[in-house]
Amino acid sequence: MKFALHEFALTAVCVGSFASIPTLCLAGGGGENMLLVVNPNDESSLRIANAYAQPRAIPDCNIDFLTPQTAMGFTALGTTPSTFATTAYAPHNTGGPVASEQWYMSGEIGYAGVRGLTTQQVIDNLTRTASAGGAKPAGKIYFEKSSDIRSTTRERYWGGVQDYMTNHGIAWVQETNSPGATPYKKSDVRGAVIGTAAAPLPNGSTYLPGSYVDSLTSSGMGYGGPAQTKVGDYLLTGAGATAGAIAEP
Repeated sequence: MKFALHEFALTAVCVGSFASIPTLCLAGGGGENMLLVVNPNDESSLRIANAYAQPRAIPDCNIDFLTPQTAMGFTALGTTPSTFATTAYAPHNTGGPVASEQWYMSGEIGYAGVRGLTTQQVIDNLTRTASAGGAKPAGKIYFEKSSDIRSTTRERYWGGVQDYMTNHGIAWVQETNSPGATPYKKSDVRGAVIGTAAAPLPNGSTYLPGSYVDSLTSSGMGYGGPAQTKVGDYLLTGAGATAGAIAEP
């Protein structure tokens, strides 16, 4: 399905997986179990939605057009989760059986705006990562340890995560004082736990399609100012999704 730009006018695309929502389109997996929320009043959002929906085979009935509200420079749905569930999910709810519940990580897959990516850069990366969906790509998760407070504040939690990964066959590597506090000259970055204010990217490394980068730094997702490396820069290196903070924790 394509959205005609003259019919709807787009900016941000919110994508989530809701396997517990009964719907006529619910099937074994993939696009049938996703709800794509699109701003109908912004051309960029429509273009990005097209690029996301088509290669992932998201059915028309799993696409909602909602006009967001903007406050303090941030775009939001302007409602509570319960109200959103009622208004956005209700049209898809046919009273059928509820699928088993599955939790998914959330993250930014692209921000088209000042200090972010261009609309075409977002589209290019979404196209690149589409082949990795549900494929469990090869590669390693890199934990970047350093003396930086962004690393030391959460290192105590890494052991449990690493044990889980080992038990589930997920390869990982913990590096200490790697140059730039990011994976250095690695060809197989499937994921990275990073904590640095200014990251040299790609630092000689290849981020695989579908890779996930967690960047703990106060303004990494604060596009209102130039301080610190923005999480969108990781998307430009090839990461499929990323996460960060918008204010001092």
